[in-house]
Amino acid sequence: MNQLLSLQNSIRLNCQMTGHFELLKLSDITEERQTSVSRAAGPIKEIPYNAITFLNRALSPTSVISISSSLAKRYQTVLGANSNNGISAQQYYSIGSGQCGRVFAYADDPWVLKRPNSSPDPLWNDYIMHSKLRNAATKHPNIAALCAIIPKVQCYISNSNKPWWDINLAKFPPDYRSPSDLLVTEYIQPLSAPIRFALIDLFCPPEMQETQMQSPGYRDCLARIYLGANASGRTNRFFSLRNFKLFHDRLQRLGLDLDALVGKMASSMALMHFGAKIDGRDVEFVLGSKVEATEKISLEELERMAPCTDTLHPTAIVEPGPWHYCRRRVEMFVLDFNQCRSIEMNKEGMETAAEAFVINDPYCPRPHHADEGIRNLWVYFCQVYREMAVEVGGPELGRETIDELVGWFLESIDARVRARKSREVGTE
Repeated sequence: MNQLLSLQNSIRLNCQMTGHFELLKLSDITEERQTSVSRAAGPIKEIPYNAITFLNRALSPTSVISISSSLAKRYQTVLGANSNNGISAQQYYSIGSGQCGRVFAYADDPWVLKRPNSSPDPLWNDYIMHSKLRNAATKHPNIAALCAIIPKVQCYISNSNKPWWDINLAKFPPDYRSPSDLLVTEYIQPLSAPIRFALIDLFCPPEMQETQMQSPGYRDCLARIYLGANASGRTNRFFSLRNFKLFHDRLQRLGLDLDALVGKMASSMALMHFGAKIDGRDVEFVLGSKVEATEKISLEELERMAPCTDTLHPTAIVEPGPWHYCRRRVEMFVLDFNQCRSIEMNKEGMETAAEAFVINDPYCPRPHHADEGIRNLWVYFCQVYREMAVEVGGPELGRETIDELVGWFLESIDARVRARKSREVGTE
């Protein structure tokens, strides 16, 4: 544990900004400085480090996290087998689970496998609905560029695919060594180690911090964006970095651009409704990492180089596979489409979409909230959603029809939220 605290402290003490983007570079430190940091290791809160400032910069889409080669190696050495939850690099390991099933990753593979808990029907629905949204993004690339990133869909593997299971069955944990249907999609990489350290610093109760640093879910950190609710008043007895909740007030505290987050959500919902024609039921909006490609060398530079010059960028160190580079940028992703349903472009379809919106977790802002900031974000959400709906659905349906459909959707949300609040008041 002393090693881990020493590494944590060295990461904190070596954050700086350089380059065209804001590059949060975790440079190497001297043995003397490392020793002095190790001697000073104590409660995390005593380290001279501003987690809020760091997260404000690190979670910005113009920032790139970079870990120098020796520090990346030291990080891997300290965490050892824990970096893959104690599973060999030659095996699939669980990175999370939900109502639909459990998700498995492979150390050097850019894809994940979602395995159903029981019936494969929700998994197949996930495949269809996810593919519909990917197809809509292809048809509307300009709108898709404004949305949360939609992970790629690779394929569906059935439990009767004997050749595949003969090769791969033994790679799964013992409790999952039976053929099952699998959905293969793009791996959303977790938030980088420096961000995870900072989240623990800022939001985890001090008495739980050391435990969280060593927990199996520590490395599998995606942050859910809850712009429709606040964390204040909620119990803090349970903390986990896996599916960590960044509530509206926490995002405000970090000084992030909330309008930009709302814009991505509203654009994504418009693409779902009017492009893919799905209701968005139970989808999630999360912050994860995307590999930042190393800088391309110009042709002029290449022609001046000696033959066989090594052009691998010094920060392109694997963690843990050859595709998993240390230069990463935080992005918003939308995922989990297993509960989505197809909708018609009529009032009934918009009512279905509104129902899905209200029963979902509070990723998007909501009307009639006690917090004025959330109410203002709802107004902005409606504005962007309306504009994007016209862009996506207007050419097919016409402006007048789109305005009517959008009105039904937003009015139904308003009515449902007011009805829910009335019921809550009546039960007090």
